[in-house]
Amino acid sequence: MKICENCDGKIPATIVVEGKRRNLQRRKYCLVCSPFGKHNTINFQKPKTGVVKCVQFECELCGKPCTYKLNSYKGKRVCFSCKSNHRRKEVKEKSIAYLGGECQRCGYSKSSSALQFHHRDPDEKDFQIAGNHCRSWETIQRELDKCDLLCSNCHCEVHEEIFRARSSVGRASRS
Repeated sequence: MKICENCDGKIPATIVVEGKRRNLQRRKYCLVCSPFGKHNTINFQKPKTGVVKCVQFECELCGKPCTYKLNSYKGKRVCFSCKSNHRRKEVKEKSIAYLGGECQRCGYSKSSSALQFHHRDPDEKDFQIAGNHCRSWETIQRELDKCDLLCSNCHCEVHEEIFRARSSVGRASRS
């Protein structure tokens, strides 16, 4: 039986996945270090001090199996994707509070999912607020200063007003 180059775990010669027998004889890493079908065969670098051991656990929030290197594990019980989702929600709530907590046109504040960030001047826009939860709070604040907090209905109305203004200018220049 082959031995994993990363954690010295045993690699079986074959396994059955979804009713099909799969050959694992050419693998360098065990199924814990590199799960089957994930296409994540990383060239692991062994530290100079010894072998990297992996810890596998089930995420407390989503229930998916997770694998961490022992030196980065430190008792974690939540996977990276759940942690990232939590950070995304946390940053949105903080951003909403920073801009007043309600729609600046109609005062709507029931659901944070319905509140959106509208850039007043699209030419000054450096990045979208959504999906940039990994940036520092100071960077996000600078971008929020260029935005209005609007509910989804008011946001659509603002964009429709902008569209109508642009199309009426186009019609006026043609005549």
